[in-house]
Amino acid sequence: MAIILCKNCGWLIGWFGEDFDPCPVCGHDMVKTDLEDEVYWHMTPEQKDEYRKSFLGENQISPEMTQKRIEYEIKRHEEIQKEFAGFKSKTTPTVKCPYCQSTNTKKIGAGGRLLSTLTFGIASGKMGKQWHCNNCKSDF
Repeated sequence: MAIILCKNCGWLIGWFGEDFDPCPVCGHDMVKTDLEDEVYWHMTPEQKDEYRKSFLGENQISPEMTQKRIEYEIKRHEEIQKEFAGFKSKTTPTVKCPYCQSTNTKKIGAGGRLLSTLTFGIASGKMGKQWHCNNCKSDF
């Protein structure tokens, strides 16, 4: 993967492929940097700013373009957060209680089952159970 940079606004991003699209912030051409992707992914925003300054040399970015890039980064970050929030809610499994059909359930941990078995022995009500219903208080 190449790390590319826009010399006009300072947009810095990892890119797969050989051809670079125009900058999504300002529409100017992107250039390949000498930055290794492993280093880039571990850089703080401050380190990225320092890299931009060292890469551009005398051709520094105007404050207006920097502000435009920062606003774009914030907007893009919010879009990604919304995208992942929807993904997480779709993949969360729901377990229904077989007795009252409630979805207000929680997983019984191994520690809880072990403690119950050690305390009550083979008569433990949690032996072989994986879920607890918070509504009707049954284990299943």
